[in-house]
Amino acid sequence: KSKQRTVRVLDDVTGSSFGIDAQTSAPVRRDQRTHSPRPAHPFAETGALHAETWTLRRAVIAATASTERCEHCRVVPGMERELARRGLRAATAIAKREGLLLEEPRILRDRGNLLVHLAPAPVVARVATLTGTRRAGDGWLRREVSVAGFLARAGAPVVAPSAELDPGPHTYEGISLSFWDYVEEVDAPLDAAEAGRRLRICHEALAGYEGELEALGTLAEAERWLEELVAEGTIGAEQAAGLRKDARIVRQRIEQLELPMQAVHGDAHLDNAINTSAGPLWNDWEDTCLAPRALDLGCLDAAASVWDDDPEPVAIALAAYGEIDPDALAVFVSARRFQGTMWLVLLGSA
Repeated sequence: KSKQRTVRVLDDVTGSSFGIDAQTSAPVRRDQRTHSPRPAHPFAETGALHAETWTLRRAVIAATASTERCEHCRVVPGMERELARRGLRAATAIAKREGLLLEEPRILRDRGNLLVHLAPAPVVARVATLTGTRRAGDGWLRREVSVAGFLARAGAPVVAPSAELDPGPHTYEGISLSFWDYVEEVDAPLDAAEAGRRLRICHEALAGYEGELEALGTLAEAERWLEELVAEGTIGAEQAAGLRKDARIVRQRIEQLELPMQAVHGDAHLDNAINTSAGPLWNDWEDTCLAPRALDLGCLDAAASVWDDDPEPVAIALAAYGEIDPDALAVFVSARRFQGTMWLVLLGSA
């Protein structure tokens, strides 16, 4: 399934089979199951969402050709399992050091980060396993705890840093992690409209956040990843030149918008809205940065318009969020596509 999805994305990022109709230059969406064309959602304007030609097809093919590769370009085969073991050991060791009583640690998720419920305590350890092999230090975790803590104190709908012990970040044997409230996820469809409304509530609260954040941090990080991947030989000179041009165009268009900047989520797709009995809670603030609110809306839109998620809940969430500038949305969809393309190469998904 992951190989099939990656092939679709490869077509997407070149603009050849998704995003732009070859004859009319109009944006085209594909149904996730049938791949039949369907109209763009109401916030799209003809030709606006995917104006650039993206140039990474061959580079991604080269990075993902081997089915024996692990998910991260700096992780050799077999290392992922060892990272998970080390991450679990780090989470339990620090929790015990902090005086937390735990009996049965339970892995909730093991992808870019390892998430461990430290049962029976209402605490989740968020362990930077794969992400920690690419991101140096623990600055992004410190920002995440700061921003999410600010929102929780303001009564915003977020998963809060743990109050059971020092949320961190902590480091153990080279692995960084933080601690969060455990919230029970309900087995029911997410209320996408409420998720959209609650994202706006978070934005309004974050207008008062005064902590230090990197301007357009997700875009800046993707640009740094590009240069790292070029230096490692994963991306060739020709593809790199095209990608640098893509990033430069996105930056120019963002500057032309002249929008006010504030703290934003940075990775605001619906999978980061935890579905609870109390409604959606926004989670995973590790990409928080200083940007226009439209950056988060571009993340939300791109999940469907670029990465082929179900477009219906995305459109519902965007509509419920409130008034959205379609020009700004289009620019930040392009920014998200650049960032997401870099992340795909980093993960080496196949």
